[in-house]
Amino acid sequence: MLQAKITVVVTSYNYGQFIIVALESVAKQTFSDFECIILDDGSIDNTKEIVTKWVKKDTRFKYYYQENTGVSKARNNAIKMASSEYILPLDADDKISKNYLEECYNIIAFNSDVKVVYGASYLLNKPNKKWNLDNYNFEDLLYKNMLHCTSLFRKKDWERIGGFDEKLTVGLEDWEFWIHLLKSGGEVVKINSCKFYYRIKEQSLNVTMINNSYGYDSRLYIFNKHIESYRKTNFYDMYFENYRLKKKIDNPLSYMPSSHLLILFFKSLKENIQSFVVKVKRKFTKRN
Repeated sequence: MLQAKITVVVTSYNYGQFIIVALESVAKQTFSDFECIILDDGSIDNTKEIVTKWVKKDTRFKYYYQENTGVSKARNNAIKMASSEYILPLDADDKISKNYLEECYNIIAFNSDVKVVYGASYLLNKPNKKWNLDNYNFEDLLYKNMLHCTSLFRKKDWERIGGFDEKLTVGLEDWEFWIHLLKSGGEVVKINSCKFYYRIKEQSLNVTMINNSYGYDSRLYIFNKHIESYRKTNFYDMYFENYRLKKKIDNPLSYMPSSHLLILFFKSLKENIQSFVVKVKRKFTKRN
């Protein structure tokens, strides 16, 4: 069998109810020279049963199972098995338009300066509603992600930076991956004619993380890992310090020494007593 030009990497953890939609969107591609590696990251639902039947229909699809490791390691393990020069991650509950691979390949394969290609983003749960991401530039990427995970890149770039950071186990691994891949330069191209459809889940990992103090620990880890890139920007000092300040405001008890807490407690107690004494004096004065 000849080596495919693109490997689509589908990682799944308990997405049996959605995964066929993702796989069908890959099977219907106008670009047929691909392989699809499906890595089941320890699912305990019916994913294995569903996908095992699916791969029998098309030899380009390959199914593998492993004990649960988390999304970063799962993606890395799947990409290690890829035989192609180009990689496209696709979460098992999302999907792509039928021209996605063709449009992205035609850009990156013929321009060595292009490091990442991706399509316009739409919300799968809300038909025809765009997921508006800001236009890419690296300085802005340092402060917020503007590239969804289903973007095409070269396997050699993945190898160069050591893949997805497996220390990021609660989200933001794709953001860190793009920072790492692009901090040495390279163009990023967005194609509006091909579409990526993202499914918003009620209890998705990203939603859980955002509700949990905006992923401060993960963000601070990313800042420290790429500290030299942040220091090259004019906004580093202001942004980093304000970020730490906001964390202290949102979680004061976790950042304040016990001695300071005692001081605040007695200060508050003193103010309450003084306020109470003033009120009593006012009432007593009025009666007299």
